[in-house]
Amino acid sequence: MTNRPALEALVSPEHRWPADRSNPVYAHLGAWWNNAPLVQSAFGGRLSDPDSLRRASQHLQHDGLRYAVEASRRRAFRSSGTIPWQLNESYPNAWCTSAGDTWHLRLRHNRGPAALGVVLEDARPPDSPGWAVFEDNAVDLLPGESRSVSVEWREAPDAGRAVVVEGWNVEAQHVG
Repeated sequence: MTNRPALEALVSPEHRWPADRSNPVYAHLGAWWNNAPLVQSAFGGRLSDPDSLRRASQHLQHDGLRYAVEASRRRAFRSSGTIPWQLNESYPNAWCTSAGDTWHLRLRHNRGPAALGVVLEDARPPDSPGWAVFEDNAVDLLPGESRSVSVEWREAPDAGRAVVVEGWNVEAQHVG
């Protein structure tokens, strides 16, 4: 199932349940990817609202993608790699491959010596709900080099999301 902001933008509240192919709205906005029966089965048929079904679907997607990437890494030098484009499906479907609410931060080092050990951290107060999962939260950048880092927000409200980027020779910067 898609991420929460996309679902809320695409499907009005009165049409969000049931979230399976029997619902004409979901049939129109992603019937090919709608696997509600599989998600329900994996969680014992206990999912009774769109938010629970969405989170369960994203959990299964995340776990499947994690396994695919790990399997590719185990076959290093014998594998062409894995491209998990599913992390942020841009086409507006109600059911699609969208493993989470993801940010893609583009880091670029423009001046000075190499920026080694640049750290990315959740900049919200420690008691904030949810958490950020970083693709890599410690990166090294050579002068002129850029790198994209994915940040998946889990159970974190959209409002107030922020990341701080800093290093021994990089002044702290807040993003968000």
